[in-house]
Amino acid sequence: NALIMWNGKGWFTASQESPLTFIGTQEFNSNIRTWATDGTSIFPIYSNYNATLFKVVQSKFFQSPTYITIKNALRLWALYSSASGTGTAINFCLDTPVNSICVQATFGASVAWENDSFVVVQWVNSTAATITWVSQNNPINYFETDISQAGELIGFTVTSSSSNVTLIETSALPQVLQVRI
Repeated sequence: NALIMWNGKGWFTASQESPLTFIGTQEFNSNIRTWATDGTSIFPIYSNYNATLFKVVQSKFFQSPTYITIKNALRLWALYSSASGTGTAINFCLDTPVNSICVQATFGASVAWENDSFVVVQWVNSTAATITWVSQNNPINYFETDISQAGELIGFTVTSSSSNVTLIETSALPQVLQVRI
């Protein structure tokens, strides 16, 4: 199912894995919850994180500074947060009307410690068992990579099937290659 939603500033589409036949809202102490039915049971929607629901964010094609210039995006940056505790895989694509160039960022749930020689340090407890450090507080992840995508119009697409991922920001650095006259 695809739903058209309003967040107070703009419209967007959202999807729900369960097939919905009717939705409704409930307000309690100024807190609004959305409920739905599939014809058999009633359940709250958008309350559980789902790793099987494929998530997509896609921008428009940007023309900055103008569509008569050919731009080359040389670098891609992104900030995102994951509270799944199982690791995260996110695909970042730079798009033109002709093609897309994609890279994948993968982060595990554990933290690796390195010494000044960049060798991973193993932590052990008093019984000689290896200790795994796990991030528990929904950290902000930073992703940066070289990428090359040229075109008059450039946009981006971000996809993931990881559960509980929040995309905070993504940007690319375009450089003007030539002006069409």
